[in-house]
Amino acid sequence: MKRRLFAAHSTIRNTLFVLVAIAITFFVVLKNGISIDHLKIASLTVERLYLKLDKKLILRADKLTIPASKKKQPLPNLEEGLDRFNEILRYFETIELKEIEFKNDHYSILYSDNIFYMVNDLFEIATHQISRVGDEVQAIIDLIYIKKYDIRLSGKLVYNYKKDTALVRGSAEYRDIHADFMLNKKKKILYFTMKSGQFTQLKPLIDQFPISPKIAPWITDRVKAEHYRLESLKGAARIDKKGIRLIPDSLTGAALLQNASVDFKDGLKIVKAEEMKVLFRKGNLYFEPTRPYYDAVGLAGSRVSIVDLLNPKPVILKLDLKFDTTLGPELLKIVNAYGIDIPLLQKSGTTDSRVRIDVDLKAKKVTCMCDFRPKKGEIEIGGLKLPVSNGWVHIEDGTVTLSNIGLRSKLYQLSADGKIDLGAKSANLNLDVKSFRLEKEGETFFSIQNRKLPVKIRYRESVIVSLPSLGTEIKVSKKNGSGTIKIADIKLLKESLKNLPITVNGGHLTITTKDFKHFAFEGLLKRRDCFIYENDSSCLSQIPIYGTASDKGFILRGFQNRFVFNAEKSTIILKNLNLDLKKYFDDLESGSGGKMKRKIKISAKNSTLRYGKSKLVTDRYLLGILPGGNFHFRGSLGQDTVTVTKKGEKLEIKADRISDRMLHPLINFGGLQKGRYSLRMSGVPGKMMQGEIKLENGIMSNFKAYNNVLALINTLPALATLNSPGFSAKGFVIRSGVIKFTVFEGRLLTFDSVLIKGKSATISGDGVVNIETGKIDIDLAIQTAKGVGNLIGKLPVVGYILTGKNKSLMTVGLHIGGTLDKPTTKTSPIKDVLMLPFKMLERTLTAPGKKEEDLNEVF
Repeated sequence: MKRRLFAAHSTIRNTLFVLVAIAITFFVVLKNGISIDHLKIASLTVERLYLKLDKKLILRADKLTIPASKKKQPLPNLEEGLDRFNEILRYFETIELKEIEFKNDHYSILYSDNIFYMVNDLFEIATHQISRVGDEVQAIIDLIYIKKYDIRLSGKLVYNYKKDTALVRGSAEYRDIHADFMLNKKKKILYFTMKSGQFTQLKPLIDQFPISPKIAPWITDRVKAEHYRLESLKGAARIDKKGIRLIPDSLTGAALLQNASVDFKDGLKIVKAEEMKVLFRKGNLYFEPTRPYYDAVGLAGSRVSIVDLLNPKPVILKLDLKFDTTLGPELLKIVNAYGIDIPLLQKSGTTDSRVRIDVDLKAKKVTCMCDFRPKKGEIEIGGLKLPVSNGWVHIEDGTVTLSNIGLRSKLYQLSADGKIDLGAKSANLNLDVKSFRLEKEGETFFSIQNRKLPVKIRYRESVIVSLPSLGTEIKVSKKNGSGTIKIADIKLLKESLKNLPITVNGGHLTITTKDFKHFAFEGLLKRRDCFIYENDSSCLSQIPIYGTASDKGFILRGFQNRFVFNAEKSTIILKNLNLDLKKYFDDLESGSGGKMKRKIKISAKNSTLRYGKSKLVTDRYLLGILPGGNFHFRGSLGQDTVTVTKKGEKLEIKADRISDRMLHPLINFGGLQKGRYSLRMSGVPGKMMQGEIKLENGIMSNFKAYNNVLALINTLPALATLNSPGFSAKGFVIRSGVIKFTVFEGRLLTFDSVLIKGKSATISGDGVVNIETGKIDIDLAIQTAKGVGNLIGKLPVVGYILTGKNKSLMTVGLHIGGTLDKPTTKTSPIKDVLMLPFKMLERTLTAPGKKEEDLNEVF
């Protein structure tokens, strides 16, 4: 380059020397001016030459042809050449060479008013005050116009030709770009710096440089601004035989963009910023926006960079986006646009998010690394909505890592850890459940405390959540949001089920929903024991069920709609099903369901209610069960009604004038038939119960003890002679009676008194039945009309006691022993007979005028 510049300078100098020689020769005629159409001097050819002498010489020529020399020209002496050149220019007012042809290059030269102006096909130069000061050449450069780039330069040149150093300070203009620059040459290294004022057009300047078509759009089209300012541009170049070559690693720069925008992906909204700093260092281009935002979402702290621009390595676009807002659909479009499907959507709250995406601009290969730290709010994972309180979500190499994701609501508090495989669209999670409960109006139906649960999730067309340790699978459709919950073994959930109307030991259940607000379910519930039965002993331990649930209520149906539980109304409806109330209470107290929290009303038709060994056979009944085990029962069978009330430990049964059909199962005794019966019984079951049965009409027959008594009467001649005692094979006809009894600890039945009046006889007595062993110990007195002489009636005291005032009755004592299955009967001594009958005892105590010693004599 240096040799070429000196060659051009030498050519210009020689040309001027020839022209000056011609001028001197024709000095005399120069005053009037000389015009020559064609002139050849040595190897030089001049066309249309004009020369005139005024105060100084004026030289003009249309064309000057300088042939190229085949000999290598030695470098001229710069000092002598420059001094001679300036000396010659002193004699010229104007030099105008319109065209100079040299080595196929074309130049134009104009010198006027001490300004030297030269033009060729590549550039234009205007300079003045070219001088030499010691070893330095100094010049004022008015203009260097580089035509190819449309760039104009101006400044001051200082060149030390002995040290081969140069310094140029000046300014540059390109369209609306105005910049200050400095060039510093040290031998073969050229250093430069530059900065500019504000401008608006960057693309025309960038288009002048050979930048890869993959990279150029990021500088001009994808990154735009209303105004640009080059704050600094520094670099170095090496000067060699091939020209000036940039040293890539030396290039650094900084630009400030105002009202900037970044279009980082087709199909996505642009990122905008009030200001953005663009830095270029070591072959990397960095974009640092000030208060950037994407679709009105703040992206403070976000960065964009393009690295390895000047190296043979793949050019990488790096997006480092930060935002603290709701992780909604628009923000997820950013990662989705690069082929990364994150099954995460935030409905409320904010998330401290960082998304780092690397894009190979040549191979279009994408890698992503994202970090999300959700704050309190609601997120949706694969269609499943969850209230998140804290945690960390990391995404890298197609894997989502969840760490300590806190899920907290009024119903549950838990944390989740695990991984999601984005390629396989599956997840393996571990839930640490502090508490989880399903409840309504303060009543808990399902509860888990301090338990770790593994969870497997698959999500494609549907989201499938599996809980192996609970035997449960949840399936949610992405298309319409419907869902199915399958519980393969309810036994695995047994400890978690609370306050259900029945305790469940096993079974299976399928729950379906269209909107996760309204549910339908069906399945089979299994129990080890039962309190629902058919007939007398057909236990129903497997319950086929179906029903519905929503915020408006929960209805469970079983046994082909014969069992209906309405949780909203807290009612159970039974049809043709029998209930063991004692087992039901035991189930509530000891089962996994826990104690009742609300009153339950049971309405039954054609159903039997059993409490221990007592049964209430009814056409219909109403049963209200209160928390704590208290209840009130009212049942009817035809015209008969019975009420049972339990308050605390005390149980009370009342029935007025009921038929034998209702009485038999109630007292577990069928020997009283027809007639009407009133029952009163109260006390503490299992401790002591006292009761009374009033009899109206009816017949006593058809039980083993009666049959044995009847057989005894018929076989003993003494009893057979009694006049119409009222006993027959059809039974003992009852007109009225009262039986008072006490049950101790559920095992001893004591008849405190028995008084039954018949048509021709009266029965009274007492005794004990051991319910556990079946042993009987009962004494009875049968009083009937006298059929033998007046001998007994004539006895002073004994006659009164045995026969009464009219001396017309006969009393016979009987003892019933053995067991309920094998009772025995025999007559009793007179002494025992006198002690037993209720009416006779009364007469004994009221015998008129009888002395104690007389009574002692009798006994």
